[in-house]
Order: sequence, then C-alpha cells, then structure tokens
Amino acid sequence: MLVPGVLLALDWGLKRVGFATADSEGLVVTPRGHFKRAAIKSAQSWTLHRLDIVEINKLIEAYEVKIFLLGLPLHPSGHENDSSEGARRLAAELKKEFSMPVLLINEALTSWESRNSADNDAQAAALLLEDYFQAEKRKASPNAAEKRKASPTAAEKRKAKSGGFAVKALLAILFVTSLAYLGYNYYRFTSLPIDSSRPGTFVLDIPPASNFGTLRKNFSEQNAPIDRLYLKLWLQFVANNKKLRVGEFEIDRSWSQSRALHELLFGPQLMHKVVVKEGHNIYDIEAEYLRVRPTREANELSTLFRSDELLAKVEIPESVPRLHRTLEGFLFPETYAISKYDSAKTLVTSMIEEFKHRALPILKDHEIGSTMEGRYKLLVLASIVEKESGNKEEQPLIASVFWNRINKQMKLQSDPTTIYALFPTFNGNLTRLHLSTPSPYNTYTIA
Repeated sequence: MLVPGVLLALDWGLKRVGFATADSEGLVVTPRGHFKRAAIKSAQSWTLHRLDIVEINKLIEAYEVKIFLLGLPLHPSGHENDSSEGARRLAAELKKEFSMPVLLINEALTSWESRNSADNDAQAAALLLEDYFQAEKRKASPNAAEKRKASPTAAEKRKAKSGGFAVKALLAILFVTSLAYLGYNYYRFTSLPIDSSRPGTFVLDIPPASNFGTLRKNFSEQNAPIDRLYLKLWLQFVANNKKLRVGEFEIDRSWSQSRALHELLFGPQLMHKVVVKEGHNIYDIEAEYLRVRPTREANELSTLFRSDELLAKVEIPESVPRLHRTLEGFLFPETYAISKYDSAKTLVTSMIEEFKHRALPILKDHEIGSTMEGRYKLLVLASIVEKESGNKEEQPLIASVFWNRINKQMKLQSDPTTIYALFPTFNGNLTRLHLSTPSPYNTYTIA
C-alpha cells in the first residue's frame, strides 16, 4: 500500500548521494540534488558516516521527510549480491539513526536512464520513486484475467467433444516440437558461443542515432548472428527498450548471445588513450590527438584552443594580447581516455578541469600567486623551466637562475622561448639569426 508522508529517495554512491522527494501519492516527484560524501574506502561505501548523517538531517528538516526510499542493487539475473547486502545494512542503519521506516526498491537501470540528466544522481533518485509508485499501483489493481473465468459456450463444448485422437496427437507433436525448438534456441542464446568458428574478439561499433533495429545486422556482419525472437524478449525484459549506448564495444567470440548483449548495456566501452606529456605544446597535443583520431580535421583542436567559450574557463589577464590568448599552459599533462564518439571539446575541457584541480592550487600557494597576473607569470616561467630541462632534479636550479635574472632586471635569454616563436615550422636547428630576430617570445631581444 502507498505510505503516508513525504518520501526521500537516496541514490547511494561511493562519492555522491543523489536525492529526490515525492508526496505520499506520488503525484509530484522532484529531483532535488546531491551531496558529496567524505573520502572513504570502497569497502565502506554502504556505511553511514558522520558527514552523511549531517547532510541527511538537513534534508529531513528542509522537506519534512517521513520515510526513506533506498535503491537495492541486484544482479541482472534478479538475484541479490554483495551490494544488495550492503544496501540492506545501510537501510538498517538509517532506520536506527533517524527512527524512520526505510523502503527498498530494485534500482536496476536507474543510473542508465538518468545518464544524460543535468544531475544524474538526483535523477536516478527520482527514478527510484517513480518505480516504487508504479509497483504499488500494480499491486493495487486487480488482474482482469484472474477476475473473470469465462465459461465455454455450448458450441465450444460440442467442438471439444468431437475432436478426434489424430488431431490431439498432431497438436501434441507440434507442441513438443515447438517446445524443443524454443528450448534449443534459448540454450544457444544463453550458453553457446556467439561464434564458434574462430577464437578472439571483435569490435562492435555503435555510432550515434543507432537503434536496436540495426543491432542484428551489426552482429551478423561479424559472423556472430543474434536470434530474432530472443533478441525481442531480451529487449522487453532486460534492456526494457532503452536506447543503445554510443561507442565501441569489444565482444569475445566465446561469449553467448545474451552475454554479448549484456556488455552493450553494462560493459565498458573501448577507450583510446591520448597522452599529453609534460612540456607538450599545443602542436604536440594536436599531433597526439590526430594519432588517436586520424579521421578528424587537423584544425579541430587548434580552433578549440582559441575558443572564447573555453578561454573564459581559465585565468588569462587582460594585459595578454588577443593574438596570444590560447589555452596553452592550462592543458594539464596526463593520459586521457576517450571513446570513439567523444567530442574534441570534451577532451579539452577535461584537460582544463585537471589543471584547475591539480595545478591551480599550487600556483595560488606561491608568494606571488595571489593575483591572476601573478599566477599567469608563474605559469609562463614554469613552462620555460620545463622546456629548458625535463630532469626534475635540475629544474629548481634552473628556476633559481631565472629568478635571479628577473630580480636583476636581466633578459631571461632562454632558447626555448625563441624556438617557440618558430612553431609550427621549426625544423630543430636553432641559428644565431633566430636568436637575434625580435619576436614576442624571444627573450634574447625582449625583457
């Protein structure tokens, strides 16, 4: 039966907890947001910690909560697993800590359905509430088929009596044959290798706008056919008619048809590594990106590195001329994993966010890093030191030399700055003419 009072649904995670509320009848279900959890070990993810209690108390007070609703993770087969046990322990802790009832609902596919939401965690919590109220309504509605037990007509009774043994025998044979056929195909769908003709794997490519209607064709092209009937049943009861995930998926030919399809919903995508090394400039990054994405346009990243939208995400002082405003220096060196259909903008944004998270706090902690201008100059100087020597043991000494020159108002006289002005056509040979040719970057000619 539907429970009275405001329901607070919690989509519990290791790092964040999404929450949503609903009235007792489920007429209004509202995704509310999420709160971050304290840094804990994954083994403690289903444990109620002190900061969790503080946040939940705020929610209880804000929304006048009377009941908790918690997602119960199950194995795709429907059986409980270690995560299910963790959720049940957490439910007991919530009940004890807040003296409120805790309801559990199967959370299958809530994260999948909420993946494109502005706040995935809050939307997943809202889906828990919707699933709960739908389940309650199904329980409350009588099954019409069970309600009525229609009596056969007189004609039907006469027809039944006149049926001969031969007809009954034929029907029995057809029934057994059909049952055997369905049984074998089900066994093949769930247990036999999708392609027993050869070992190894293949990559199933699912581009944007794909649907399950073309899925059998994609598998057939890899000599790995999917049974049409059981594909329809799988779509109805497992995939629940959800959209396909875009990307590439590695399928092992020894897997069954059902295991291969399961990977498309829940398995990892095939990712490609983009390696941005320390000291890489924008031309090096473009070359690495085109190595991974050879079919993309050569100027795709170059345009993004000068995009006003992305430049607004970083701190570049107004004193820097428009011509020299790029994201260089703000693209954190790291190995990034991207799928085939991730946009170049997604990659660049990830590099900027890594810079903000890992480099910006260090710059701000420096004695001249309290201003945007100071942080930018530190970033430029750090870049010069990096290109002078990649040996971390030598870099402090090199930096001290440059600091001394700055304090004495000397020119830096750094070869890498002069070389930078020659990109992207520099051939590796630095000449005296280069050193004496003025440019905005030549620290042999400018202060």
